[in-house]
Amino acid sequence: MPDMNPTTQSILLLTAYFGESSGGNHKPLSPTEWGRFASWLSKNGRNPEGLLHDTEDVLVGWKDKTITTERIQSLLGRSAALALSVERWERAGILVVTRGDANYPHRLKKRLSTFSPPLFFYCGNLKLMNSNAVAVIGSRNATTSDMEYAAFLGDEICGQGYSVISGGAKGIDEAAMLGALKCGGSAVGVLSNGLMHLVTSLKYREYLMSGSLLLISPYSPEASFNVGNAMGRNKYVYCMSDAAVVVASDKDKGGTWSGAVENLKKDWVPLWAKRNPDENSGVSELVKRGARWLPEKDMSISSLVMDTNNNRAESAMQGVQGSLSFDYIK
Repeated sequence: MPDMNPTTQSILLLTAYFGESSGGNHKPLSPTEWGRFASWLSKNGRNPEGLLHDTEDVLVGWKDKTITTERIQSLLGRSAALALSVERWERAGILVVTRGDANYPHRLKKRLSTFSPPLFFYCGNLKLMNSNAVAVIGSRNATTSDMEYAAFLGDEICGQGYSVISGGAKGIDEAAMLGALKCGGSAVGVLSNGLMHLVTSLKYREYLMSGSLLLISPYSPEASFNVGNAMGRNKYVYCMSDAAVVVASDKDKGGTWSGAVENLKKDWVPLWAKRNPDENSGVSELVKRGARWLPEKDMSISSLVMDTNNNRAESAMQGVQGSLSFDYIK
């Protein structure tokens, strides 16, 4: 693969699934495992690229219970499978951005540090990766009223100069994204599966071509739906945004609920909820736990971003502005 950056190639071999394959008997490294291994490489003055040429020398002194040298060597031996996969991905317009690239999501990298994904697959306008954005989140099986509100919210967000970011799932996510796109705004979809399928969808193709849409995924472009991946993806939506709005949610169950609760616990971004008179609804419970009701009129998107205690969105960017010393670790 002469056109691929050697560091990117090494990271793909160690962390990516090719199609539905898990890499034989050895699973690719998880984000946590990659963070641990990459930190060791850096501390010892080594880099992922060196693994492609002098694997044994680079691994001298490495010991880990789950990331064995045998596992690393097995994963690095998947070059043929990687080449075939890259060819399929590139034909569909899918490229790769790694944690060492300047276009990698700054906010996410700052908030999750070594727990951030080692790479994202993407199609569309990569500059949107770091645009000012508000996350719009909600159930797949939403009411018509909530779907219409999500579309309105997408329109309102883009009209005030922000992008919409969501999980790209059917229901609230999709309604908000299309609401933004149809009014001439921009959107980012963070997918847990089906990237390969969605980039060829007529529904989104014109927006991908015009540069108003970015579809990304930390999982294989050919991955099928997986509950664990869907749950894991939620944190990335929050961590790439400046603020988040939950339009509708089940109570005490489901991905929307778990993602919102995790955000409240981790205090990543201000969380807002569409008003619901039912005190037993999921959004009402989220408000009891620390979310705030979304203003019903005269909504200022910039005010949603500002926290009453501190400006978390801006503080998350401090330290990465000016001197962006990105590497494959931090």
